[in-house]
This record gives sequence, C-alpha cells and structure tokens, in this order.
Amino acid sequence: MIRRSLVWTAAFAVVATSAHAQLTQPIDAIAPDAFRWRSIGPANMGGRITDVEGLPSPSKTFYVAAASGGVWKTTNNGVTFQSIWTDDRVVAMGDLAIAPTDPMQIWAGTGEEDSRNSISAGGGIFKSTDAGATWERKGLEATQVIGR
Repeated sequence: MIRRSLVWTAAFAVVATSAHAQLTQPIDAIAPDAFRWRSIGPANMGGRITDVEGLPSPSKTFYVAAASGGVWKTTNNGVTFQSIWTDDRVVAMGDLAIAPTDPMQIWAGTGEEDSRNSISAGGGIFKSTDAGATWERKGLEATQVIGR
C-alpha cells in the first residue's frame, strides 16, 4: 500500500512541476483533479522508491530513497527534488531514518531489500549530520541489504 502511494506521489510531483509554470496560483491550492493523469515511466524496473522520511509539519522537507538512485531531497513539498547522494559506488538504497532529536542527522541503509537483477548490492550504513549535504560510512560494509 505504501509503495503504491509513493509511486503516485512521485508521478504527481513530476506532472505538477511541468504544470506549475503555467499556473498563476501556488501549486498547494490546486486539487489533484485539475491534472490529467498519465504514465510518466519508467517502463522498466528502475524508478522504485524504497522509503520516504519527512520532517514534522510545518516543514515542507522530506527525503526519498530510490531503489537504484540514491537519496533525493525536497524542501517544497515535492514540487522539485535534488539528488543529495554523494557516493557513486553505492546507489541502491534500502531505508532512511531521521534522528528524532536532530533533524540534521539522517541515516541511510544501502541495498534494497526487494532486490532485483537491475540493481547492485549495498555498501553499509551511512550518516549525514548536515541534512544530506555530506555522508560518512559508519559500518556494516559487508551487509548487502539494509531494509530497516
């Protein structure tokens, strides 16, 4: 159930981004019914989302872990995303966690738990203390999958 809604969210964000340039009012005021739904891909195994973690409201910041695409961050409720993953040797993501006492501290477990032949194994667990600007490997390098 969660993965289906995440796919909808990612599709909505992409459609909303292209439609936003044509609108005169903020995207938050537009109902999803105003958009024409269409498949935006991918048609293969790529593009899967393994986890989404966000900061408590009123923040508009959340992080998305891609099965084969690193970590992405939005600060505008998903209108746009920026890749914040800096380790090109490991791109398969399994799980994210934000420290409850420090929103700048993010943990990333690498290696998707529902692995397919289209991605590589993980490379351990990583920590960021600056909201994803930089990452440091913290161990478990031999663990190929960290899904929780």
